[in-house]
Amino acid sequence: MTRRFSRRQFLAGVMLSFGGLFDMIISGGSPGLLASNPGIVKVLGGFVFPDCRDHP
Repeated sequence: MTRRFSRRQFLAGVMLSFGGLFDMIISGGSPGLLASNPGIVKVLGGFVFPDCRDHP
């Protein structure tokens, strides 16, 4: 049981890390998308981290 639980913890950390990377790429790594359609950047960021998008 401990082995399965630690594997799940590892996979949760991997998913969280990829979510953070996706958020950084979308919000900071694509200035053309941010300039042309800032709403889609906020929506995609809200899908990844919904509680962090309350602040402008």
